[in-house]
Amino acid sequence: MVEDGDVLVGHSMGGYVISMAADEVPEKIGRLIYLAAAAPLEGRSMQDATPINDHWKQITGLDFDEYSRVVETPAQGAVLDLTLKRAVDQIFYHDCSAEDQQWAFERLSPLPVEAVSTPLSLPRFWPSRIPRDFIVCTDDHSHPIAWDNEFMKRLGVSTSFGIVSSHSPFISRPSETAQLFHVCAAGALD
Repeated sequence: MVEDGDVLVGHSMGGYVISMAADEVPEKIGRLIYLAAAAPLEGRSMQDATPINDHWKQITGLDFDEYSRVVETPAQGAVLDLTLKRAVDQIFYHDCSAEDQQWAFERLSPLPVEAVSTPLSLPRFWPSRIPRDFIVCTDDHSHPIAWDNEFMKRLGVSTSFGIVSSHSPFISRPSETAQLFHVCAAGALD
């Protein structure tokens, strides 16, 4: 439940989630913080707005189907499951300890295919005046850094914060990440 003035943080595909939440209740959102996050394109699906397969092949040296599979589940229908820890570590956790990589891999959830293939329309989000911050992970293997510029452009964000980290700074650099959240929440770039 979103309460008045809440600050929402979206990491990775969570950028879509906080954008959708802001579309539902823009009057309640105090601020949006995008952490190494993707941003929607009006009328397009997440899959269309964030094509990852070719980039991930450059990072892992593997075809996407060598470390992923689509599985039918009773609760969510078809889900995309990343299956090869070595590839996942290279994409998301390359600067984390072996123990943290194992911990993170064990908690990685399959992604519902319907969620990524359904076009999004966010008519209340785009014109909203909700303050938006963007945090770039400068050593992120999940996507080219040029995409961050594209995501920021989509969001109407012209400045950002940076952290030298993989895609998962809350694991590899938790103190620094928490400090950045605090600075963003205080409106440092407003």
